[in-house]
Amino acid sequence: MTMTNIIARALAVLLLVGGAARADDAAEGQRAKFRLQVRTQIEQRLAAAAGLDPATTARLAQIVDRSDEHVAQLQRDQRDAYRELKQLLEQPQPDPNAANRLIDRISANRSAVMRAEEDRTREVRKLLTPIQYGKIVIAYPIVNRQIRAGIRKALADHAAAVDDSFNE
Repeated sequence: MTMTNIIARALAVLLLVGGAARADDAAEGQRAKFRLQVRTQIEQRLAAAAGLDPATTARLAQIVDRSDEHVAQLQRDQRDAYRELKQLLEQPQPDPNAANRLIDRISANRSAVMRAEEDRTREVRKLLTPIQYGKIVIAYPIVNRQIRAGIRKALADHAAAVDDSFNE
């Protein structure tokens, strides 16, 4: 299955589910599946760019997947803390102590994300040769732009198809 097909199918599901269903476990499962498909495509493209053998590619995927899960968990907590802070500040008399606790939580999450990314970098550099890692450093922004462009194109195609169906 091509990346465009993966993105189009995943976006169709996401758009059908809608933003209001954010709390819905099925919708979150679909989003998680989509993120996994995108991450897998990125890993495969980077492994190809670096010329990695299958065993090294599998080990790299393990490192990245483990790190990404940890970072995603921190980012979810970060969003929750941000949302709670926003709600707190919208109150007529916000509690300064509660605001401080949320600000500390947000700051701690940011630091933890940075540490997790640094740990991942260290682990990947132990696995790869400097040349392989250098190729990934060069290829990542390019691959990332390609993936994002594919997502934008799939969204635009889907929006155009919806517009056409309303015009009929």
